[in-house]
This record gives sequence, structure tokens and C-alpha cells, in this order.
Amino acid sequence: MKKKKRKKSSSDYIDNEKFTNKIIMWIESLSEEDLESNKKYDIPEDIMIDLYKIGEHILSSHNFFNYPDDIKEDMLQFGLFKCIKYATRFDKNKFIERNIKPNGFTYFTTIIFHQYSDYIRKYYKNKNMDEDIKSEARNIMNIYKHTDYINKLIVR
Repeated sequence: MKKKKRKKSSSDYIDNEKFTNKIIMWIESLSEEDLESNKKYDIPEDIMIDLYKIGEHILSSHNFFNYPDDIKEDMLQFGLFKCIKYATRFDKNKFIERNIKPNGFTYFTTIIFHQYSDYIRKYYKNKNMDEDIKSEARNIMNIYKHTDYINKLIVR
């Protein structure tokens, strides 16, 4: 029996041109002081919703499909954090210099994708380190058990 695919509604779709224009308008509305300093700035809600949709869509791709939900949720949060961190670095002039149309969708998709990959790399590195520490602890405990046994033999 075939699974029924859910039809994508217009609310799932992010129009690249509209999204890019929203990003550009928001960045231009910020003052130079806000961009140069590390002051907190608010990202408009509609841009955050679009970033969330991008992150959710990447998580449903084949690269990240089989990970547990708690890891996916962490990945999504870290991906959105990186998007917020690098949002003001989106520069339409860099695209124009290369004769490329500014593309905010690709910019943020790349940030999220690389953040997800980094998260998984760090997750497995820590997981392997934890397993190594636990196995080393078991080995040490076995050594102590054997030394206690040997000490008991020597004392007798």
C-alpha cells in the first residue's frame, strides 16, 4: 500500500525573491551603529518564520532523516542561532559584484546545513569520547579488583 504524500500548501513555500527582499529591507533599516557593534537587534517575525521553515525542511531531507527528535530539535535551535548571528552579514553587494542575483534563501540554507553537519560531527565526537572514558573506567576498575585479589593472596 502506497503512502499518501501530503500536498505542500502555499504556507510551506518560501518565495526566494520576497524572502531576499525582506532580508535586504531589514538590514537597510538597521543603523550603522547596530551593524558595527554587538548590540542586540530584533529580527522580524516573518523572517524568523521563514528561517524556521528552511531549517525544518532541511531536517526532513535524507541527510538528517534518521536522527532522533531530540537531536533534530537541538540541531534546529543551533541552526537558527547561527542564522541570527550571521544575518547582518548578508551583503547584496557581494552578489552584485559577481553579477549574481542576491539570494538570501541559498545564504541561510547553507548556514543551516553546515551548522547541522557540525552539530552531528561534535555529537558523535563527544559520544565516542564518553564511550572511551567509560571503557577506560571499566578497565581501571578491573585492575583494582585484580590487585585486591592479588593483595589478599600475598597477605595470606
